[in-house]
Amino acid sequence: MSSQAPLTISLVIEGTFPWYRGGVSEWICHYLDYFRTAHFHIIQISTDDYAGYELTEGVYPVPENVKSFTRINPPEDLTDPKKWTDSILELLPRQPANFIHVLNTGLAGLAGLALSKRDEIPLILTEHGVYWKEIELGADALECGYRIPSNPTERHLASLFFQSIAREVYKQSSLIFSVSVCNQVFQSELGAQNSTYIPNGVPFRMVSTVPEFHPVFDDPVVGWVGRCAHLKNPHRFLDLAEKWSETEGWNPRFLMLLADAGEADLNEEVRLRLSQIPTITAIWNQPASSYFDKMDALCLTSISEAQPLVMLEAMARGVVPFGWEAGDFNESFGISFPKESGVQDVLAGILPIISDSDRWLSEQIDCHNKIVRAHTWPVIFGQYEHLFQEFSN
Repeated sequence: MSSQAPLTISLVIEGTFPWYRGGVSEWICHYLDYFRTAHFHIIQISTDDYAGYELTEGVYPVPENVKSFTRINPPEDLTDPKKWTDSILELLPRQPANFIHVLNTGLAGLAGLALSKRDEIPLILTEHGVYWKEIELGADALECGYRIPSNPTERHLASLFFQSIAREVYKQSSLIFSVSVCNQVFQSELGAQNSTYIPNGVPFRMVSTVPEFHPVFDDPVVGWVGRCAHLKNPHRFLDLAEKWSETEGWNPRFLMLLADAGEADLNEEVRLRLSQIPTITAIWNQPASSYFDKMDALCLTSISEAQPLVMLEAMARGVVPFGWEAGDFNESFGISFPKESGVQDVLAGILPIISDSDRWLSEQIDCHNKIVRAHTWPVIFGQYEHLFQEFSN
C-alpha cells in the first residue's frame, strides 16, 4: 500500500491458523505475506486444542507484520451471544486500525461486528464458507471447533442463529467479498449487496514450471485431499477406489491425503476402511503441495464446498479434477457429474475420458492454463489491494 503510515488491519479469524493446514489457513498465510508492509492484529476464535502451542510451533509462519495475536474461546452455547461479545470487548483494548477484516459471518463475524461498532471502525468481510448452509447440510462442527448440536431442532435453531449474524454482518460491512460464485447466491438471499467475487489462488511457484503433461493409459494415480470431515465425504472416495480397483482392464492407484478434523467417529471409520483397501496409500496431516506431481487426477467428493483450494493447486500442476458437483466445482473447473450420481455413474463417465489420450492431454493443459491466467496469489491479492485503495480514498 502506498500511504505513508502503515495500513493497520484487525483480522478476525476462526480455526487453527497457524497450527492446522487448510484452505482458509493457506489464504491467511498468503494474505499476510502479500501485505507485508501492513500491520496486522489477529483475533482468533478457536477451541483450546492448540492453547499450549507457541506461534513458532505452527505449520505456517507468522510473519513480523503480525503485531499481536489473541486467542478467544467460542461461546459455550449460543443462547446469550451478547454475554460472549461483551467478554471480548472487555478483553480487547481499543485498537486503532484502518478496518476490521472478518473471514466469515459466523463467530468471527459476530466478534467483528461488536468491535466495529464499539471502535467505530469500518468492517470488511471475505466470506469463505456459509456457516448456516453448512449446518443445514450436516456439518458436525464449525471451523473454530464449536460443535453443532445433533438434535434436529437445536441444529435448526443454530442455522437460524448464524443466518441472523450473516444478515447483520452484510448490513454493517463496507466491502463484501466471496471466494466463490456459488456462495454469492446465499449472500444475496440474506441481503448482501454488491458482493465482489475474488477467487482463491495458488503460489506463483506452482505454475512457474510447466508440468509434465502425459497420457495415463490404464494405471492412473488418483488423489483425494481434504479434512477427514463429514462434509468432505471421504467415504465416497473410498467407495470409488474399491469399485475402480475391481474394474477389469484397470490398475489404478490411489493417494489419499487427510487431515484430522476432530470428528473422532468418522476418523476411526475411515482408518478402518483404509486398512482394507490395498490400492490406497494414505498420508495424514502433511502438506499436499509436494504430492500433486505424483497424481494424474484429483477426485472431489464434498457434499458442500465453496471454491476448493486443493482443486486449484492440483490444476496448477496439470492434475485434472473430477467428481461430484459442489460449490464452484463444475464443468468450468474440471470433469463434473451431478450431485445425485452414484459411484458407478461417475466411473462410467470418467474412464472413457481418461482412456482418450488426446482428450486427457487437452484437459491437463486447460487446467494448468486456467490457473496461470487468473488464480495465483499475486493476482488475487492485487485485486484486494486495488479495492482497499479505492475504499481508503
